[in-house]
Amino acid sequence: MTKAQIQFTKQKFEQFDELRRNTGATRIGLFRRGVDYCTQAI
Repeated sequence: MTKAQIQFTKQKFEQFDELRRNTGATRIGLFRRGVDYCTQAI
């Protein structure tokens, strides 16, 4: 297992909120998808 620190900018959180409003997805669901996307690159 590899440990990694992932940081999202304020702008990225604002994009999560916009996606949440447009799709009805939860913020944590979008956050998890973002983390999954970032960890695929590792």
